[in-house]
Amino acid sequence: MEDLNKKLLEVYKFVFDNYKFNVNDIFYSMEFLIESVRDTKNSILKSVKNTNDFNEIYGLLDYGKSIKKIEGILSDYLNAFTTMSTTEEREDIIEEESIDNEKTIPNYKDYEVDAEIPHLLTESFTHKKICGFFLNNVRYNVADWKTTLVKICELLYDKDPDLFQNVIVSNRFTGSKIEYFSTSNKGKYYRKLKNANIYVWTCHSANAICSLIRRLLLEYNIPSNSLYIYLRADYTPLHSGVENIEVITHPDVSEDIKIGKFVRSTMRNLSIAGYMFDKQMLISLLNDEDTKKMFGIGISFFKEVKDETQISKLTKDAKGYNRYWREVFEFNGRKFLIVSQWTNSNKDRFYRWYNTLEGIKLWKI
Repeated sequence: MEDLNKKLLEVYKFVFDNYKFNVNDIFYSMEFLIESVRDTKNSILKSVKNTNDFNEIYGLLDYGKSIKKIEGILSDYLNAFTTMSTTEEREDIIEEESIDNEKTIPNYKDYEVDAEIPHLLTESFTHKKICGFFLNNVRYNVADWKTTLVKICELLYDKDPDLFQNVIVSNRFTGSKIEYFSTSNKGKYYRKLKNANIYVWTCHSANAICSLIRRLLLEYNIPSNSLYIYLRADYTPLHSGVENIEVITHPDVSEDIKIGKFVRSTMRNLSIAGYMFDKQMLISLLNDEDTKKMFGIGISFFKEVKDETQISKLTKDAKGYNRYWREVFEFNGRKFLIVSQWTNSNKDRFYRWYNTLEGIKLWKI
């Protein structure tokens, strides 16, 4: 086993040094795998609580122990991968901070981006500047990535102080070289939480901060796609040596993709949280005319699924065109498909509608 561990770390180091695009896929896939394994473990625990058959309980516990062991092994690898990239992250930070301090940035406004477009934590944020994040139906404005990490730690601590204390002392957040959390100030890269005697090591690149946030959310069983990032600037052209990059696409393509992703992720999170629509709203979401009034889309927001073997047919309209995502969402004890015909022109309408929903609690602060 020791030889296997050493070989895997050597392979990861090779990929990290030579194929950075691929290493991000490996890292995020590992996080997703851990999240899936942990969800499986929690499902087994629920089954144990819901059965009175002792023979079944013993079997479930055996599998649960195996799953927990696998989770620990994967977490150790992820921690080793994170520690391995520490030097690279510091270099990225120095380079990015030099951009912030640069007095001769040409045409500064050329690098500003739409601060209302949501981004998921799984995206790459190298050379990109944050201005806010959205969580639990609240948007928080922040000045930089370091402040983002500290603020989210404060929110998680408020949610469950004991869990946060247990998380930060676990080996999953204590690298062999770097102590990500401390009860004392160990240098200029540590920032203190306002609501606890805990210091957070902030000398991470933007992508590393997002990775750490994903891992923290994972500990709280909070879906990482329930948090959205908002950007104020993208300095990628300054680092590529090209001051003006023109990307030719079909009009609104990138915007359409992002609003569609936002709608789908938001509705998925509501479904996971067990959100209940009132009777009249559910009727409106199943109605073509009401959907057009609310969102500007000519077909119903929801299409009910009563037979999952018919999903392929249900995704299509009367002319045979795909109009709904294949993913099934559950609300009010019923199953639905959601319309996929989102464009940038519908974005503001969806935001306004979402903010009118009563009692949204993706997770309680």
